[in-house]
Amino acid sequence: MRGGFWRNFLVRYAEINNQHKKMLRVHDAVYKAGATPETGAVHLWKAQANDTYWHGLFGGIYMGHVRSAIYHHLIKAENAADQAQFGQRNWQRYEFTDFDRDSQNELIVESDQQNLYIDPQRGGTLFEWDMRRSMHNLLCVMTRYRESYHQVLREYEQERRRRETGMSTAMSTAAHTHIPEQSGSEPGSPHTTVRTKEANLDKYLVVDHYHRNSLIDHFLAPSVSLDSFAQQRFDELGNFVEQPYTAEVQQDERGLTITLTRDGQVKRPGAMSPVPVRLSKTLFLPLGEETCVVRYSITNNGQARLQTRYASEWNFHLLGGGHNDQAYYHVEGHKLDDTYFDSTGEVSAVQNFSIGNAWLHQDIHFALSETATLWRFSIETITGSEAGFERNHQGSCLTLVWPLVLEAGESWQGEIACKGRDI
Repeated sequence: MRGGFWRNFLVRYAEINNQHKKMLRVHDAVYKAGATPETGAVHLWKAQANDTYWHGLFGGIYMGHVRSAIYHHLIKAENAADQAQFGQRNWQRYEFTDFDRDSQNELIVESDQQNLYIDPQRGGTLFEWDMRRSMHNLLCVMTRYRESYHQVLREYEQERRRRETGMSTAMSTAAHTHIPEQSGSEPGSPHTTVRTKEANLDKYLVVDHYHRNSLIDHFLAPSVSLDSFAQQRFDELGNFVEQPYTAEVQQDERGLTITLTRDGQVKRPGAMSPVPVRLSKTLFLPLGEETCVVRYSITNNGQARLQTRYASEWNFHLLGGGHNDQAYYHVEGHKLDDTYFDSTGEVSAVQNFSIGNAWLHQDIHFALSETATLWRFSIETITGSEAGFERNHQGSCLTLVWPLVLEAGESWQGEIACKGRDI
């Protein structure tokens, strides 16, 4: 017999591991509070449903709506347990701990309003952002991984296109679904039959080079476009993505201030040597608010001019697949051709915009100190289902791009103020 081991899913998919470790953390909080229905026990049990703690032939962790529901119940259980401890007052706390059990500490920030989980060792990025009021994890986005069944799809689509090229016009209008002939009257097995819900799905097979967290720091050449960025066909000029940052925290009566810093390098096209650059991002989390203010400082510590583009990447999950009319982008001063959350587009000279989902009662407003170019695109994966291979919306990537020209010793400062509200 051949078989696997469930814990391999925790290694293969960071998203499963993070969800599992979140469940364990909430479990400890609920049981510390007494493990009663009033302190979140029932919602904890609901969040332990197995569906998105694995991945198989049909969905698993790739089912975004189920993934979101698991986090909804985890946050609901967490709310009940914390209310038993803190009551109705405003509170904040932070902890450096090995949350994901990889031997490196993460920074966990929790409060009555929001939770922010930060990974200093992987780019100083934000990998969980829970809104306690709407009970939604804004960042439960799925990375686009390479899967073994993708090769089956590629071969099938290549063969289909080859056959269609040689077919007559009448035959080329045949349905996209293909079911191999079966012996006798036995129906086709979903484990061996190749079906697709739309043609040319292999063109959507993209493998991400890094995890789809938020606060990812890119330095990009002028030639990088929205399309090449979305398709992961670009080179990083800097060495900041998924690299270690230092983390410092200060807390006072106003709130928490987190400073993430890295001394790295940025390559210059055509130059022999890179430019040393210090990047610092400071997060301020005011007490009692659904607010996160990010202040950036980028300093040219070299002797030569640095001319590049800096991009701050954020990835959000707001149940926006299938052109859900409850999930949206709104950009102040601009009329978008498509405002759906799973839309794709580029907007220049952006200073204020909002994303949200009316059904979730959650809106996030972004205010920028410096106008930027906004890129947005739907993150889609190809997975199997009983009906065949299909596209699945996993979230939306929004990236803010600024041109930088820094002489030796010069710095650039920018601010992104994010404020959540009910709608």
